[in-house]
Amino acid sequence: KIESEEDWVCPQFELFTFPPIIMEGQATESQVMKDFFYAQLPLVILFFVLVAASYNSQQSALGNHHLYLGLVPHTVDVAVRHWGAVLPFFILLLQHVVLSYDELSKLGVIGKSQKIPCLPSNWALGVFVLWFILAFVRAVLFYNLRPIHLWFSDHLFLIECVLAQLQTKLFVLHRTLACMRDKQGEEKCCMSTRTRAWVLLGVTWVMVAALLMESYFTATYFHSVFADWTAYVSGVILFGGCAFWWMWQVHTSRQDNALSEPLEPESNAK
Repeated sequence: KIESEEDWVCPQFELFTFPPIIMEGQATESQVMKDFFYAQLPLVILFFVLVAASYNSQQSALGNHHLYLGLVPHTVDVAVRHWGAVLPFFILLLQHVVLSYDELSKLGVIGKSQKIPCLPSNWALGVFVLWFILAFVRAVLFYNLRPIHLWFSDHLFLIECVLAQLQTKLFVLHRTLACMRDKQGEEKCCMSTRTRAWVLLGVTWVMVAALLMESYFTATYFHSVFADWTAYVSGVILFGGCAFWWMWQVHTSRQDNALSEPLEPESNAK
């Protein structure tokens, strides 16, 4: 039994204690699948956004580059075009201040450290390096693919890279809410752990919504249907695949750490 709040860890990971609890394990897998689904929602919604944009496509062979769509779409377009590569790093910085990986590790939401050899073991640095690599790969491909923009939407490709980065954050935040559903957690900035997770989740989804709106107007007015879908499929495979791989590493990190800890001797356990 839990004596104090310091001893409490995420109940979703009781499966990896000894002896294992089968029913808890089944519930855990169900919740983890939900968290993966929530994290994949941006790409699912983007699919339907592109379906609607393709149906209403008004792309012209002469180009619509001087078309003014209103204050909000224009502002979002400028922000994404000029600052798109750095936008998700604002979320990463905000999380570091509001709900750090160290706190999540202590609560048992994630493992003590990430285990990917090519990345720093520190969670915050590991995510930063991963996001930087994704942004760098996207930038290299962006400048090389611009000449063929009639067949490949470089702008949508950028948006999918940013969405993939935000997906990794959505997964961690949904994991936090799932693990903390019976606890409020530590008070910080006059907010509990759950409240801070909800705030970060809201900010992240606002950015996702802005990117989806930008995707619709870009696909409808500025790029051909063929270019939209080639960029979408390529982005899902490259960036979406990387995001899913990272989320799986986050999911298994707590299990690996738990299994790597030696069991107490029988004499001490009695």
